[in-house]
Amino acid sequence: MTVLLLLALPLLVEASWKKLSVNSSSALEVQSLDYGSYHVKLQQRTNIKQLRKHRFNSLSVRHRQLMVHGGSNGTALIGGLRNEPVEKEHYKLHLTDKQSEYTAPIDIGGQKLNCIYDTGSAMVWVYSSLCNSDICRRHLNRGSRFDLEQADEAFSSSDCYKFVQFGTGSLRGQLGTDDIHLDSLQLPSAGFGMIKHTDDNPVFTLDFDGICGVSYKMEEDSCYNEEGKLVRTSLLQNLQASNLAHKTMTFSFDDSGGGDLSIGSPPLKQAVAVPVTTKFYWETTLKDIKVGGRSLFAEIGWHDPNVHKAKVVFDTGTSVFTMPFDAYSTVHKMAGCDGKGGITYVLGDGREVHINNWYQQMGESCTPLVMDLDIRDQNLFILGQPFFDEHITTFDAENNLVW
Repeated sequence: MTVLLLLALPLLVEASWKKLSVNSSSALEVQSLDYGSYHVKLQQRTNIKQLRKHRFNSLSVRHRQLMVHGGSNGTALIGGLRNEPVEKEHYKLHLTDKQSEYTAPIDIGGQKLNCIYDTGSAMVWVYSSLCNSDICRRHLNRGSRFDLEQADEAFSSSDCYKFVQFGTGSLRGQLGTDDIHLDSLQLPSAGFGMIKHTDDNPVFTLDFDGICGVSYKMEEDSCYNEEGKLVRTSLLQNLQASNLAHKTMTFSFDDSGGGDLSIGSPPLKQAVAVPVTTKFYWETTLKDIKVGGRSLFAEIGWHDPNVHKAKVVFDTGTSVFTMPFDAYSTVHKMAGCDGKGGITYVLGDGREVHINNWYQQMGESCTPLVMDLDIRDQNLFILGQPFFDEHITTFDAENNLVW
């Protein structure tokens, strides 16, 4: 089983825990709808079981390494980020199913790339011609990287570099600005990162051109481009500054191997809002988790919400669910392999979110789509792709709500 983990975590300045995609080539399809919306089609991989198994095993090993060599308090050091000198009403992008992740197009200065739209991190990173490693040359052979020699007049570089350590590898890149288009929605002079170096982790060989983080801004911008303009690295902040009537992103997935990312559309009429408790992740409070009608929190001795202060993050950049180790080890004992009855997350206001399919069949056996992740002193739970497979979800940046 292959796992993607793209959640950016607070460490030094910014930390990233991210899921990465696997090889699949499929053409991008953009449709302009009559009512002024845009749709990007996601394509599906055919070797999902093999890919998920490979990713799951690789990530499990990496997590154990992080737990051993991580923070001084024994929790996993997921990653760090440091700075170094050097109109339409709404739009739709079609999501292509790569089995372990979904990608959709992004246009940076006229160069079209396929991006993982990740609600667990905050900025855009794309492979670029600055990178000459073997891994980056693979992306060059596919023609899937940002080429500085082909950059348009709107492009402006900077002397700012960032280093990012992910749970599944690390990268270093240079910041710049250019006009970014999400279908025909233009985000002028938007900041993005051009990957200059990655480590040798195999996740970087997978079939994606970049990670488009659409979580809240995780650090203050302090870099200026060659024209002396501030590099605004938050894609979400650039969306908020646009003329969209609704500052929203709606993810919907179907059974045919695809989905849609609708930007600027109102939430579904029957949707009920969940408040974002901290504008860092798309997160809210978590009261309990139930498996087969039994309380997971009671099983691990969490009886007072004011003490454990659990939170749940809605993250399109993670292909599984994650839990702190105590909860992870206990939930495996509570449910049988058939996963009958599903799993239910009880939010802070008492509302229940149910997911039926939370197991992955592996031949004659199966494994729950849950991994352990301890994030320092936070009892943080992540709702990844299995949740989005069953629930249409709107992220409302104007009102700080998840619908």
